[in-house]
Amino acid sequence: MKTTIHAAHFVGIQGVGMSALALIYKDKGINVNGSDAGEEFDTFQELRNRGITVYSEFSPSHVMGDVVIYGGAHNGEKNIEVMYAKSKGIPTVSFAQALGNLSSEKITLAICGCHGKTTTSALSAYVLDSVLSQVSYAVGAAHFSDKPAGKWTENSALFVVEADEYVVDPQTDSRPKFSLLSPRYIIATVFDYDHVDMYASVEELRSVYARFFESVPQSGIIFVNADDAVLPKLVSKVKTRVVTYGTSQKADYRTHSITRQNNRTVFSVTIKGGKEYIFTLNLHGKHNAVNATGVIAFCNEYGLDLKKCAQALSLFSGVRRRLELHYDKNDIVVLDDYAHHPAEITATLNAVRTSYKNKKIAVLFQPHTFSRTKHFLSGFIESLSDADYVGVLPIFASKRELLDDKISSEMLVSRAHELRQGNFNYIRNEEAINSWLKTLSKEKLVIVTMGAGDVYTYTNAIKKFFECHE
Repeated sequence: MKTTIHAAHFVGIQGVGMSALALIYKDKGINVNGSDAGEEFDTFQELRNRGITVYSEFSPSHVMGDVVIYGGAHNGEKNIEVMYAKSKGIPTVSFAQALGNLSSEKITLAICGCHGKTTTSALSAYVLDSVLSQVSYAVGAAHFSDKPAGKWTENSALFVVEADEYVVDPQTDSRPKFSLLSPRYIIATVFDYDHVDMYASVEELRSVYARFFESVPQSGIIFVNADDAVLPKLVSKVKTRVVTYGTSQKADYRTHSITRQNNRTVFSVTIKGGKEYIFTLNLHGKHNAVNATGVIAFCNEYGLDLKKCAQALSLFSGVRRRLELHYDKNDIVVLDDYAHHPAEITATLNAVRTSYKNKKIAVLFQPHTFSRTKHFLSGFIESLSDADYVGVLPIFASKRELLDDKISSEMLVSRAHELRQGNFNYIRNEEAINSWLKTLSKEKLVIVTMGAGDVYTYTNAIKKFFECHE
């Protein structure tokens, strides 16, 4: 945003996307403050470390500055702070539009996909920030590999941005957020039907993605996961150049020979008609080797030294809440993961099985949103059944939806039992978590807290339980 803005107020500033944008505004020399719900989220500490004031709860008295930025949560444009700003003639801008304004200032690499886009965005930002002299980025995570979620340098040519297909504001603006970006390059990870509260059908979501791909100019490149059943079809008619990556034999950048060595993922990438390169990654799973290959493909097509890129990839230590290690002692491992869709759960559990071959797996799962839980009820049961033990917490409702008493975690567990999945247990609270842990085998066990809500806050209680039983 090339601007005379001196101060900006963010409504819902602790959201991962909003906090990244707030840090970018801070880098641009803009005075930033914001407000959010009463509790502190993962992003709070980074905001405070940057001197950004975060007000608890929402009140017109918090609003100050030249512009108010708002997201889709907390009633979006109907939030009392946004409405107050409008009444006082203070400009209001949606998060998506603010991100779009930034995108128009630089050459934009947008990473989209229903799964894997945060990890791929973080990998892209980390590698490019290591190899190029300057880069700007916005990643939807509290932090990654010791880097803040958002960074802006005026002299950087590239802007790496996580591109979200969710709508701008469920209350007032049904445009997909990423439709406001101006990408020269796109990395598309995986297509899947999600956001069932906003998209009535998989066909509607396909159309949204197809229009996004069509927005790329002919001078750009679209990097598409060749392993995906849908993405190659969605780019089949675009006039922009398409580069494919993945394990498919037809991929331009083919991922193969994926192994686990010394607690790291080692894999090869063969460029069609060219050389083979070996890469090392501090992440679990085949899916992350493929995600990294998308980044490698971009780096090579952008003209970067792949040896330097490989070195940067090897140093990437991970993304907050993506199979994040919290405890590893006496054959007990505690991990935390953001997986909240059946396909993500399957990929995560496959990665855990590969990395911890001789251990039992217990999942403490927290469903996220009533609409998603209802729509994917059977999918959640099927994917979670890959674990040896499953504890299911109450549904974590989104700030964007209303209570739905026609679906609950108890119903999910009851349905699992009807399907003869006796390893499912309903876990009401922290006391019930401890009771559940007592029933698990204590030898060679991996526990994964899983979900897009606040399930990660239980990792400390789980660690404490095992420390007390050493």
